[in-house]
Amino acid sequence: MVLSSSRGRQFSFYYPRLVNIFASNSNSTNTAHGSLDVKFDVNTFNFTQGRQTVSQPAWNVPYNVNLVFWIKVTNNAIYPITLSKYSDLYLICERYGQTGEQDCENVVDFFVSDDRTVNPSSIVAYDEVNRPIVLPAAEPNGPTGSTIVKYGSFIPSSTTPNKLSMATPYLFFLVFSTKSKVW
Repeated sequence: MVLSSSRGRQFSFYYPRLVNIFASNSNSTNTAHGSLDVKFDVNTFNFTQGRQTVSQPAWNVPYNVNLVFWIKVTNNAIYPITLSKYSDLYLICERYGQTGEQDCENVVDFFVSDDRTVNPSSIVAYDEVNRPIVLPAAEPNGPTGSTIVKYGSFIPSSTTPNKLSMATPYLFFLVFSTKSKVW
């Protein structure tokens, strides 16, 4: 069983013992989910707004402004991972239980964009057929490098940017939808 907290803490419990039924180069800081074994680099969670060309840390972002998130990930699995157009950064408003306010039910999706996307003013629609994002497979000694994945589309394979509509904390989930392959 693997539990993760909203503060980024991860707790793993194994009974009677750890059994890795999936082939990967996973270690204690990563979690393998079938052929998907990806490490998220918290120090490279960035964004751009407007016409910015240099990203900045995304732990505190403006609201009501179109955004593109940049996330560096590393594939630890021994198979390459091809992202589908349904991969997204899924954010849920986290304002529950504050005095005098209603529960926040705001959910925002930022779908994967083409790697040529720089900012919300220049979103390039993701084309999973002709220009797929492929996270390269790890070699026996470990990962071969990292990939910056950009999220900014309001809907899959779109050039329409998206934004957060409320000035409140959000929980975020990185959703990797993959293109299936027969190994």
